[in-house]
Amino acid sequence: MAGHRVCRLLHWGLRGPLLIPARSCVSGATALEVTAANQNLTNAERKRFIRETPVPFSAFLTDGFGRHHNYLRISLTEKCNLRCQYCMPEEGVKLTPKGELLTTQEILTLARLFVQEGVDKIRLTGGEPLIRPDVVDIIAQLRKLDGLKTIALTTNGITLSRQLPKLRAAGLDVLNISLDTLVPAKFEFIVRRKGFHKVMEGIDKAVELGYNPVKVNCVVMRGLNEDELVDFVALTEKQPLEVRFIEYMPFDGNKWNFKKMVSYQEMLDTIRQKWPELEKLPTETSSTSKAFRVPGFQGQIGFITSMSEHFCGSCNRLRITADGNLKVCLFGNSEVSLRDWLRSNTSEEELIQVIAAAVGRKKRQHADWLRPPRARLDALTPSPHPEAEGADAAAPRPGSFRNMFIRQTYLRWPRDILTPAVLISRCFSHDQKVPRPIPEPKCLNTQSSSYVEAGETICTQSRKTDDFNETHNPETRGPSEHLTHVDSDQCRKPDRRDYYAVFF
Repeated sequence: MAGHRVCRLLHWGLRGPLLIPARSCVSGATALEVTAANQNLTNAERKRFIRETPVPFSAFLTDGFGRHHNYLRISLTEKCNLRCQYCMPEEGVKLTPKGELLTTQEILTLARLFVQEGVDKIRLTGGEPLIRPDVVDIIAQLRKLDGLKTIALTTNGITLSRQLPKLRAAGLDVLNISLDTLVPAKFEFIVRRKGFHKVMEGIDKAVELGYNPVKVNCVVMRGLNEDELVDFVALTEKQPLEVRFIEYMPFDGNKWNFKKMVSYQEMLDTIRQKWPELEKLPTETSSTSKAFRVPGFQGQIGFITSMSEHFCGSCNRLRITADGNLKVCLFGNSEVSLRDWLRSNTSEEELIQVIAAAVGRKKRQHADWLRPPRARLDALTPSPHPEAEGADAAAPRPGSFRNMFIRQTYLRWPRDILTPAVLISRCFSHDQKVPRPIPEPKCLNTQSSSYVEAGETICTQSRKTDDFNETHNPETRGPSEHLTHVDSDQCRKPDRRDYYAVFF
């Protein structure tokens, strides 16, 4: 009788069903219009509305633009043992109370429902998923789901070498390891923690256990690691690695820093200067990575172009956060709490219809996600004519994304260092009238808040600096968030220079 079934597509808002236009079902049947005058329905009324407005399972994972979603990303935890600069502030983020996070059984229930309706690939993410004690058991249970073809995991690799044999035995198919630099000191600067050699051991262990390819995710940041593109490509010559260069994405956690972004085309041009014979490889329509290989190399490289060339038109991904919210778009603000529905004795059929409603209202593409909150617009660029406007000209002005600094920090900088050199350097010497930029972060000692030239003795001072009223927190093993001044006599050499650190 399925051919005679009346099809309705429901759009479900945060407070109740929304007025939506009629549209067609995947099966070709006519969709009826769903309306609700009262937006403040009780929980019982919402459940009754769902029961009376069924969505056929054939429409479950297909949105209004015909995109079928067969790829689910599940965050196992919000916690992470690193503090990557592009991901979160140095002090970390406020964690959701444990009781509001999905339990293991809730994760497995949702995974089963999604696989039952067409998902054939699940990726476990975080935070850092390997922090979760039962990650091996979760993978083993997922492996039992009929129809699930691929179980993948994205990790920072810090504990990978120790856990990978059990993960492999449990059924982990695909592995992505985050690594943004091949320089140990720079690694500690980026992630604000030690552990470079542990990550490399994890990559070696993955190759040893037969993962092919081993995917290495590298976020490329201007002025920090874009000079290592060629070195990363060279890793693929004799190892089954797929290095994926990811465009830096500004967002609230990294203070909407647009200056660090290196575009896909710029990265490609740099690599082709070394290997002009670089060839493009065919990829699946839904792939987020543009694949290339140097002829004769065992591995390959890829580019994830979220900024310069978005892939919304072929997006097949859905995401469940650690606290149980369904996100149909990584860059969208719309979320539906599946956790709340699970804990309100909702039937599986009702839950499926709630999910179908969320997928059905997914937009064609993310819009205006690059626009920072209005509060950030007060901390943009200094005046282009400071000499004509006096001392106050150094204060941030709205009107451009060229320099996105926090106002309080900007106004604490000494006036004599607010020069063009500041705009292009992270750290520089102030022993001359015109600051001398230091192009590489070799001046950084990540175990304290000191900045030294390559080859100099590393200072260990971490006291409060009178100049800027900044306090370094040694527990973070990284520099203070904004700037730090080195002036300790205990570590000074005769040719010692003082340095400021400037973060962009």
